[in-house]
Amino acid sequence: MLLLDPLDPDSPLALMLKGWGPPLVSIVIGGLFASILFPRWQDRFSRSRAGLDKRMELAECIAAQLARYLTAWRRLIDIARLEAARRAGGAALAEAETARKLGFVADRNAARDELLDLCARAQLYFGEAALREIAGFAAWDESQAAKQLDDLPPIEEWRTWERRVLGAMRRDLGISPR
Repeated sequence: MLLLDPLDPDSPLALMLKGWGPPLVSIVIGGLFASILFPRWQDRFSRSRAGLDKRMELAECIAAQLARYLTAWRRLIDIARLEAARRAGGAALAEAETARKLGFVADRNAARDELLDLCARAQLYFGEAALREIAGFAAWDESQAAKQLDDLPPIEEWRTWERRVLGAMRRDLGISPR
């Protein structure tokens, strides 16, 4: 019997092909899907998910560091107001207050350094819109850093920048505003 010869419908081979053929084809196609295509899709999904997780982690770190930085600025602005009020009354800050002011300056500088490091890392993970806001904040903040404490804008201007930067990162991550 040759391969091209018709099969006897009652032969064991014909019965086996008729009964086992469709499931066997399904098994072969399913095996191909499971062994080749599915791992590729799963790997692509895992890489995409890992990138999203990294971006979320970085956004959380930037949000926390922005809060620390703004707190440090608020403390400096508050002590500058106290110093100006004392000067207007003909007095100066007490030695402990001066030491506290210098501590606030050190805290602000450390918070700024950490924030700028995080913003540099954000360039690897975030889109253009978020990066424009981050760059705008960094440029604005640079102009504020050169000012005397008496000349600083109110803390609300920093809060406005915080909302803008975090809002841009939220949009980039696909997180809707509350």
